[in-house]
Amino acid sequence: MPTFFHHWEMTGLTPAALQDMFAAASSHLNGNSWSQEFMTEGQATFRAPGDSTSAQGYTVSLTSDPGQGRLVIDAATACTRGTATAGVDDFG
Repeated sequence: MPTFFHHWEMTGLTPAALQDMFAAASSHLNGNSWSQEFMTEGQATFRAPGDSTSAQGYTVSLTSDPGQGRLVIDAATACTRGTATAGVDDFG
């Protein structure tokens, strides 16, 4: 099954805002039953709940870059599209 990768960045963040946003995102994922697989200072990886067929294979990584004032969010999702033809708004 193919995997899609999604990448977002928030830039120009103050150190306090960056720390708050990282903590809020981590808390939100933990609070919605995502399992934390890895955590160090400024980096965390979460996996979607395993009991949800639609969420199996989903992971989210958070990376805090204080030197650049940047929060990076990378998500990996399994493609669940039933056909090989993509529609304009079909992201899997």
